[in-house]
Amino acid sequence: MIAIVSKVNEDRRNNSSAGLYVLARAQVILLITKVHYR
Repeated sequence: MIAIVSKVNEDRRNNSSAGLYVLARAQVILLITKVHYR
């Protein structure tokens, strides 16, 4: 989880749109994980 956050921060520094893309992907993964472990 911490790795995803650091990756998002890194991408935000490099490229705003890339950071948003990674953030959106992380949210989707989080959603799938929540549904899977319900």
